[in-house]
This record gives sequence, structure tokens and C-alpha cells, in this order.
Amino acid sequence: MSPFGTDIIYYKPWLYFIIIQTIGMAVFIIGMADNLNFYFSGKARLFRNNPSLGAMIKVFFNEVLLQRQLFARGFFRWLNHILIFWGFIGLLSLSTIGVLLKMVPGDSAFFEFFTMGSGYLYYKFVGDLAGLMVLAGAAAALIGRFTTGPDRIDTRLSDTAALGFLLLLVLTGFLLEALRIAATPWVPAFEYSFVAEFMAGLVAGRQIPGSLMTALWTFHATLTAAFVAYLPFSKMVHVFAAPAEIVINASEEELRRDLYGYLR
Repeated sequence: MSPFGTDIIYYKPWLYFIIIQTIGMAVFIIGMADNLNFYFSGKARLFRNNPSLGAMIKVFFNEVLLQRQLFARGFFRWLNHILIFWGFIGLLSLSTIGVLLKMVPGDSAFFEFFTMGSGYLYYKFVGDLAGLMVLAGAAAALIGRFTTGPDRIDTRLSDTAALGFLLLLVLTGFLLEALRIAATPWVPAFEYSFVAEFMAGLVAGRQIPGSLMTALWTFHATLTAAFVAYLPFSKMVHVFAAPAEIVINASEEELRRDLYGYLR
């Protein structure tokens, strides 16, 4: 066993994974292309008017990374959104690293850093932290949808479904990691998966069938692909489109001076 306990302990149908993820990504790309064409069909002129790089950087930092305007509309609404936004970005980044690990040589520095080196510990800690952020933000947003008056919030089924998708994705991810930890001899590295390790303690000492873990892994992979395919058609598409639109509009806002006070 490796010092990080990463040996394969149950069967993973990787061929199915590759097929389903390819389909999900293809639908995502087609959907995003259609969305971006709609969003930016009238923005080309902004690039012909010498866009201000300084204004773009300021707006990107304040409105995309910190989301100041949303904060001005209410702390808890901002907190829910920022938890989902940064948690989702964190999980997406880790997923990208996971895909790269399947592509790079096994003896490369990148592969060894994220499978045997300290990068593995960062990967596990950030994964649990980002998942916890998404879980908290999505749960709070869902609760708000069912407890806030209809005149205060849009409760469209498609948006609620996207939040439900996120919750189920994170919960199955945590459960899968918890079962893996519970079925593996303990190593210190497990402490970095702090949420999954806690959950693993709830089932410690029980026999966990490999077929159950395979089924859960397959379900989680399918859910991931379905969520990726659904993203362009849900309200969460603004996680990708809104930052680009905000930055592109920065130069125009700087000239009009009617939206972001710090651009004046």
C-alpha cells in the first residue's frame, strides 16, 4: 500500500466513465457556445473601442472575485452565492487536475506530486473544504427558496433542480470517499479529508461490499456528467458567462460612470 492509502480497493468502470463524461462535456460545450453567442452578440463593438485593461482588472477583482454589488444587496445572500461560487470553482479545479492525472506519464513530477507528494494532501484538503462550501451554500439557498415569500425570490424548478444536483453531487462524493477510508487501513493522510474521515468513523468496523462502492462510484460519475450537461441550461450558467460579461462591460461602465463608483 502506498503511504497515502491510494491503492485500488474496488472496481471502477473507467471506460463507462470516459464515455459518459465525453457526452456530458459535448453537451456542455454546445450549450455554452449557444449561451455565449447570445450573451455577447452585441459586445463586439466594445473590443473595437480600445477597452480599458485597468477597468477590466478592477471590475474582475471587485465584482467577480469579491462580488461587491451582491454584498451590498444583503450579507447572507452574498455569503450563499460566494460559498457556491468559490466552492464550485475549487471542485472544478480539482476535477481538472484529476483528468490531467489520467493523461500525464506516471513517472512525471506532476503525477508524483499529486499522488505521492504533498500535493495529494492539498488535493484532499481543498476537495473537502470546497465540497463543504458548496454543501453549505446550496443547502442555505434551497432552504431560502422554500421559506422566503414568492415576492422575494424566483423559485423556478430548473434553478431548484440545479441546487439539488449540487447537493447530491457533494453528498455522494463525501460518502464515496468516506467508504474508501473506512475500507482502508488508516494512514495520517486521511486527516486531510476531514469531512470524509468524520463520516468514515460512523461506519468504521463494518464490512463494505466492493460492489456497493462500485455502484456508488458509477452513480456519482453519471451524476457528474449529467450535471455538466445541464449547466448551460440552468441559472448556474452565469458562473461562467457572467464574469466574462462583467469584465467586457467594464470599459463601457467606466465611460458611463453610472454603476461602479470605484471606476470614476
